[in-house]
Amino acid sequence: RPKKLQRAIESVVEQTYKNWELIVVNDHPECDVRDRLPDHDAIRYVHHDDNQGAPTARNNGIKRSEGKFVAFLDDDDEWDSKKIEQQVAVFNNSYDSLGVVYTGTEVRRCNNRTYNSANKKDNLTKKLLKENFVGTLSSVLVRRSIIEQVGGFDIRFPSWQDKEWYIRLSQYCEFKPVNKYLTIRHMTGDDHISDDFEQ
Repeated sequence: RPKKLQRAIESVVEQTYKNWELIVVNDHPECDVRDRLPDHDAIRYVHHDDNQGAPTARNNGIKRSEGKFVAFLDDDDEWDSKKIEQQVAVFNNSYDSLGVVYTGTEVRRCNNRTYNSANKKDNLTKKLLKENFVGTLSSVLVRRSIIEQVGGFDIRFPSWQDKEWYIRLSQYCEFKPVNKYLTIRHMTGDDHISDDFEQ
């Protein structure tokens, strides 16, 4: 989805937090989007020769990244310009036991908008087993040292790998919300991996 990808990339380039790197992982072998990427020293491109699925694509992005924190952005989502700055500020004012900072999400469907708040929860693992209160993976910023302890995404999950990962993360670290709608999801008629719950 090259046009959506461009919008997502622009929302990274426009972040008020400037110390970032962007790894674009293309898991659609027939669609090379290199020519659509802006000319920017902090952007790197990874092209899979065969479709390997979202968990592998995300793991490859993590492996190629170098930052102290790791964020994720699906090509059909975008970030408010202050998202990363506000999440990093929460990390900088917290203990090392904090591993995940997540934001509220604005969901756009045609002309309709809904808002999912980000609220602090106790008994994280138990709550996550009941519901994915964190929401989309595009809303999280994760401390790399925690990822190194927990491991990456489970490639056996064709979908819902984000919820499984949150459950594992919750056994190693604390989560904190930024209750502002800093992540924007665009829900259209396109297929979403998470739609296929039976698989």
